[in-house]
Order: sequence, then structure tokens, then C-alpha cells
Amino acid sequence: MDDAVFIVGAPAGVVALDIGHAGAPAEHDRHWHGLGQLQVILHGLMAVDVGDGWWIMPPGRVGWLPPRWPHAGRSFGAISVLVLHLDDERAKALPPVPSVVALSPFVGALFQRLRDIGDGDGHSEAGAGVGRRDRILDVLTDELTLAREEPLHLPMPADRRLSRMCQALMEDPADGRDLDQWAVAIGLSRRSLTRHLVAETGLSFGRWRTQARLMAAVRMLSENRSVTEVALTVGFDSVSAFIAGFRRHFGTTPARFLRGRGLPGDVGEVQRPGVRSPAREGGE
Repeated sequence: MDDAVFIVGAPAGVVALDIGHAGAPAEHDRHWHGLGQLQVILHGLMAVDVGDGWWIMPPGRVGWLPPRWPHAGRSFGAISVLVLHLDDERAKALPPVPSVVALSPFVGALFQRLRDIGDGDGHSEAGAGVGRRDRILDVLTDELTLAREEPLHLPMPADRRLSRMCQALMEDPADGRDLDQWAVAIGLSRRSLTRHLVAETGLSFGRWRTQARLMAAVRMLSENRSVTEVALTVGFDSVSAFIAGFRRHFGTTPARFLRGRGLPGDVGEVQRPGVRSPAREGGE
């Protein structure tokens, strides 16, 4: 934690934030918070480096960072996010490691209610108090412990040579070098590369590269690029192969994946005027 900056002044209640801007990705240096953080992305997409890998957070998911967990972030375009801070006692009900879970309609409604209530300091909804907020928080944390974890994590190896390879594949997911070529490039035998990568990430070379390509695809789809463009840019041989791989990993098509599952009135089926939906081209 020595290389992370401590961010102070975390408020109680649900806080709505606008992060980043249109254009190039915005980098957020490594830091940590004294309180746990639940984050719901309303619009846009964020990637969070939690030390042992990256979590991708599109709309309709809940991201969890335990108290004092060092992390860095990268936001792609303009982002709207709701942040809920939890103290140590309440954070004990949630996993001790970062995660991203599906946002059910019920959990979304609980976040909406907490936002409506406010933090009980005089700016809250009339008649609502700390007691009501605490009861809702009890239900919320209970629901989140049962929520399905989303396959949005890309584990990163600690080994310097493997890390160099993985970083290169993240920067250029269409890089077509095979296992033997990468082994030569980073100075390992094919067998050693395979053994160490599985030991550190739990994934074979082929599975890790496919997962990296799918993570890159989620980011590009969130930028309203067409399914065809995304499929070819991240290195799939065809659109059909991309859609099949996407469905195997995420359990749904690219088009349906980014359709909102967020809070009432914030994220839904409504398409912003003048923006082409990736759902219109394949992947439905």
C-alpha cells in the first residue's frame, strides 16, 4: 500500500459523481479509501486495476472495493457513477476482495431509494432518517452477497516476463503471435510459459488472450462501435466467431450485454438521440 495515496473525506450515503470526459481515456492514479466502496456505473465504462488484475465495469453492474484496497482506474469517455461508502463493520458482510456483480432490479431500486433518502444531515427526504437508511443498507448488503459475480475480471501475472506479454496483448488484442512465438519473445520455453501463466492467472494462454480480447470488446462496444468493427479490431476471424465467443463467456450477445440493467430512470432501453446502437448490427 506504500505506493497508493489515501483519499480522505468520504461522505456517507449515496453520492452521484461525473468522472472523465469525452475523448481519450482518463487515468486515475493508484489510491485507497478508508471506507469500502460500492459503485454503480450509470453511463460510460470504467476499468479498475486492483493489483492482481483488471475489472471492467459497464453499466448495470455493481463494483465492490473493500476498505483500504489499493486501486487505480481508467475511465473511457464521460461517466456517471453512484458511489456508496460502507464502514468496516458493514463491509464485513461483503467479500474481502474486489468483485463486480450483476445489478438486479431490486438492488437497483435499493440504490435509488438510498439516493432519494440522502445522508440524514438535513438534506434528506422528509421523514427519512438514519434508521431507515440503515435498514435499507442491511437489505442491500444481504442481496449483494447472493448476487452473481460477473465474468469481467482479467487476471494479471506478477512475473515480469509474463506481465510484459500480457500488457502487449492488452494494448493490441489482435496481435496474432502464437504461444511459441511469445515464448521466444519473452525468453521462456513454451512449457514454462504455459505452466507459469496457469499458476499465476488460472488461465491457459489461449483462454487468457480470448478473455483479454473480450474485455477490449466490451470497452469498444460501450463506445457504440459496430459489432463487425469490434470483432475484427480485437482479433476474431469473423463476426460469427466473435458473437459465439462472447455468448460463451458472458452468457448473452454483445447487443444485449450493454443494454441497461441499472436504476429506474437512469439506465434502460432508451437510446440517446443520434447515437447508433451496436445492437443493430449482428449479435442480437
